[in-house]
Amino acid sequence: MHPRNPYAEKEPDFAELAAFYPALKRFLTRNRSIDFQSHEAVCTLTQALLARDFDLTITLSPDRLCPRVANRLNYILWIQDLLDSDLSRVPGAKASDEVLGLDIGTGASCIYPLLGCRLRKNWRFIASDIDSSAISSAAETVERNNFHSRISLIKTDPAGPFFDILDTSSSSPSSEAAPRFAFTMCNPPFYASITELTALRSLKASAPHSATVAYETELVTQGGELTFVLRMLHESIALSHKDSASRMTWYSSMFGKLDSVKGFVAELNNVGVANYVVAEFVQGPQTRRWAVAWRLGLYRASPALTRPGFSCSENSAEAVSAALKSFLPPSTGFIIPLPPPSDHPTSPAIVISTIRDFLEREYGASMHLSIPSASISPSITGSCPQGNIWARSFRRQKKRKRDDQPETQKDEDGDRLFMFRILGDEEDGVCRKVVVEWVYGAEGAVFESFCGMMKRLLSSILLE
Repeated sequence: MHPRNPYAEKEPDFAELAAFYPALKRFLTRNRSIDFQSHEAVCTLTQALLARDFDLTITLSPDRLCPRVANRLNYILWIQDLLDSDLSRVPGAKASDEVLGLDIGTGASCIYPLLGCRLRKNWRFIASDIDSSAISSAAETVERNNFHSRISLIKTDPAGPFFDILDTSSSSPSSEAAPRFAFTMCNPPFYASITELTALRSLKASAPHSATVAYETELVTQGGELTFVLRMLHESIALSHKDSASRMTWYSSMFGKLDSVKGFVAELNNVGVANYVVAEFVQGPQTRRWAVAWRLGLYRASPALTRPGFSCSENSAEAVSAALKSFLPPSTGFIIPLPPPSDHPTSPAIVISTIRDFLEREYGASMHLSIPSASISPSITGSCPQGNIWARSFRRQKKRKRDDQPETQKDEDGDRLFMFRILGDEEDGVCRKVVVEWVYGAEGAVFESFCGMMKRLLSSILLE
């Protein structure tokens, strides 16, 4: 589970919850649990948790899919992490900025917009669904919780585009501009057919932990979840070509099958989308879900998102299962450990100041450096408009220009800009490691080269 999920460490005390929400009492078992094989009991549990922990009032239909609160909350908290990552990386991004999200297939419960708006006061949603009945039920729930000014519901065509509403390129000067979306999210039907659903369930070693009752359209989509999300991917790419604003959007989807994650990441790599993150949500001994988010612009996610567990381990991905490690994107962080100083303690501020002085002296106007005033720990942010200026090829090219020799190397890439962030990580006032983060850029090789240069730099100016 996500570390901020309140249900991560232990499951709720059902007897205590029933005291708060009396409708749950009749479903309590002798061992102070509830009968998870009863759909009515599971629905009542969801209603109780939402009422007690989020002050949300929701009515769940007996023939509709019942959202599991902990699982849905994992996805919302992960989206929060994605957006919060931009606060220290995207110029001008502020925590107080209004955030607009699109929930594709919101369902009768409208669970994601409800949780998102309850947890963050500056969030708004447009929620879509192909089912008129689901839209009607969701509208009643939105009104009941007084979110009508922050959650808008739209009925969509199953064969229609997902992202027409995101397109700002067609807005004329006299018309109201299309809204700019910070993210999209989706929990698509997992299966291609009821036959596939039945077959996969029969292969499981044990019965499902809880009952699942749902409309067929909530469980099944033509081609299954992979086909569904691949359609989203290709639509997002087409939109990015005509609307530059959409390149800042984090598109995302949940997956119910690891094979689908494998197929989706393969297609990301096939179409050249290297700016993505993968998450694994574990709930109990039997339930695993995965999520993938991708951005078509070049601002990167933080290392903790591209490599879960990055902050507590050195350049590894210990916080995900072995099966998922091969699907992870290029890392956006690199840790350079520093040995204990032999004489006087070296504070992070001194280390960062030393690095800054060297970079300014070595690269001058070719590298733009700044020190964020609001940073919690000493850090440098920097940008190189000409890319990898520390490389030998760049120095040779610069010498040719000085000598008025004809230039033999041409930049074929329209965006060479590389941006980075360097932080000093302390323990007992002593800098124990330097963290290098990739903030912006198209080429992972440039970041790897920069990290190699930084490692050599630290060896020469700090460790001698």
